[in-house]
Amino acid sequence: MLEDFYPAAEKILTDIVHIIQKDPKLKTVEIIPRTTNANKSPVHHEEHSLGLESWCIQPVYCHAYQCVMNLRQNKQKSRDLNRLNTLLVGVLMIFPHVPESCNIRIDH
Repeated sequence: MLEDFYPAAEKILTDIVHIIQKDPKLKTVEIIPRTTNANKSPVHHEEHSLGLESWCIQPVYCHAYQCVMNLRQNKQKSRDLNRLNTLLVGVLMIFPHVPESCNIRIDH
C-alpha cells in the first residue's frame, strides 16, 4: 500500500500543513542540511520560517508524488480534499515545477 512506502511521510506532511495553517505570516521555506534522522521531527518552525531537514526530502516527496499520481491515474474524485491538499502541499513545496500537481487540484 502506498501509505506504507514511507510511514513517517504522512506525519511530516501533516505537520507542514498545520504550520502553514497556524502561521499566516509564514515568510520562507528552507531546507536544513542534515544527513541523518535524529529521531526528532524533521519539520522546524521559528520566526515565521518553515524548515525541513534534507534527509527527509526525497522520501516525503516520493511518497506524496506517488499518492497524488495514484489518485490522478485512478481518476478518483477525491472524497477527502484535505488529504489531497496535504499531498499537494508536500509535492509543490519541495518541487514547485510539477505541472501535474497543479492540474490535479483543478480537476478535483
